Amino acid sequence: MTAQKAGALKDDADKWSSIDWKEARREVGRLQVRIAKAVKENRWNKA
Repeated sequence: MTAQKAGALKDDADKWSSIDWKEARREVGRLQVRIAKAVKENRWNKA
């Protein structure tokens, strides 16, 4: 049995580096606000 290297495959690393992180952060922030607002209004189907 041989040892395996830890970490992501090169292909996976390329996928991560191709993400538009500024846009991803913006989208996450928008969703966080939407969830917080829905919870505050007890609209669980929107959360």
